[in-house]
Formats: sequence, structure tokens, C-alpha cells
Amino acid sequence: MDQPATSTTHPSLTPYVQRVCIAVGITLLILALTGLLGLAFGVFLRMLAALLIALPLRAGGAWLHRRVGLPEGLAVALLALLVLALLGGMG
Repeated sequence: MDQPATSTTHPSLTPYVQRVCIAVGITLLILALTGLLGLAFGVFLRMLAALLIALPLRAGGAWLHRRVGLPEGLAVALLALLVLALLGGMG
């Protein structure tokens, strides 16, 4: 009537092999997460660069909009062209 308790693990796996498999799995997971963070770093760096370019252009466009009365989008576009012309003139 009473049946012996069965283990949920494979009978041929010793506790040592189980621990090694767990350690290898954790190591592979850490390596995968590190690689993913390396890829994400490039994306975040580009986003930061875009913000550092866009915020001063937007502020300058708002100033030009208040001073001259140009539409704000046109003022930002003119400032961007001016900055590109200055950078091209220096290079």
C-alpha cells in the first residue's frame, strides 16, 4: 500500500552534478545579462547625446521665437542649420 517517496530529480544525477549544472546556468545567465547591458549602454549613450544636442537647440529656438516672432519649429531648424554651418566651417 505505501509507496516509497520518489525524487523529482533524475536518478542518475548526483548532487554534485546538480550543483555544477546550477553553477553553470547561473554563470551563463550573468554573462548574458552583461552582454545585454553592454548593448544597452550604446543605446543610452546615444540618447544622452541626443538630449545634450536637443535641449540647447530647443531653448535657443524658444528665445528666437520670442525675439523675432518666427514659428518655434522654424527657429529650431534655423539654429540647427547655423550650428551645422559653424561646425562645417571649422572642419
